[in-house]
Amino acid sequence: MPECVEVVITGPTPEWAEDLAQLLVEERLAACVHIVPEMRSVYRWEEEINDDPETRLNVHTRAELVPALTDRVCALHSYDVPCVMALPIVGGLPSYLQWVIDNTRDA
Repeated sequence: MPECVEVVITGPTPEWAEDLAQLLVEERLAACVHIVPEMRSVYRWEEEINDDPETRLNVHTRAELVPALTDRVCALHSYDVPCVMALPIVGGLPSYLQWVIDNTRDA
């Protein structure tokens, strides 16, 4: 079975995240996207410390789709350097992991 990953993406608003989630699932780059609508990010950008509201997406997909998913997100994102990080899934319910594979496209 192909390897599954969770990709973490952050963005500016819940509405933006909802649109992106819909697109990623429609294009079969993701089987499922969980949206965490409210969080705060504290970060350094251009030598200033920032503290901003953001929305987090947890994307369940195939590891082999990470490059295509990353390219798609970067093409649509308003940030110069968006957070797009793939995290390994080291275990889980086999039937769920198979569902992720069945609901995403081949690379």
